Amino acid sequence: MIRAALAASTALAGIALAAAVLATARPAAADDAAVCQGLEAAPREKIETCTRVIAQGSVQPYTLSMIYFSRSVAYEALGDMDRAMADLSAAILIRPNELFHAKRGGWYEARGDFPAALADYTEAIRLSPVPSLAYGRRIHAYRAMGDLDRALADCDTLVAMTPRSAYHRVLRGDVYRQRGDLERAIADYREALRLDPNHRLAAQRLAEAERERS
Repeated sequence: MIRAALAASTALAGIALAAAVLATARPAAADDAAVCQGLEAAPREKIETCTRVIAQGSVQPYTLSMIYFSRSVAYEALGDMDRAMADLSAAILIRPNELFHAKRGGWYEARGDFPAALADYTEAIRLSPVPSLAYGRRIHAYRAMGDLDRALADCDTLVAMTPRSAYHRVLRGDVYRQRGDLERAIADYREALRLDPNHRLAAQRLAEAERERS
């Protein structure tokens, strides 16, 4: 009887100890995830913290994708672009979305890999319900490649999607100006100023284009 009571007491103590360990482990894991995704930690601390969270293997897919994204940004801050690219690609495999694809496209573009950049920007456009950021990135890539016809086509789409955006008018004006079509460029800059009379960039571009025309 006494032995049975001791055995039961020991078992209950073991259960209580396990519960206590779990209770302390869960907040620690949650704290690590918060540090990993926060803005306060230095890059190396963020990398170490994110790595611990990933190693635990118990994070939900959405959070895990953000952990990989956060670690990729930390690697980027340290200039380790190979690891940054690997982590961002891992995040994309878990949860493809406009932000991740647009970010990776920017890195590919910085490397001069325009086909890969365009593929990411195009996928970002497909995934986003409001893809103005991704269109802007793709326009930039087309302009850098000298493919002004495609850049202008994207500008037309962007202006049609956001007719009240002064900035997108300026962007299309810049493409017209790059093509040497100053009249259309000036028309877009003037429309941008009509939409936003205080738009400094539009005023600057308009002055420049009018000087070039005269």
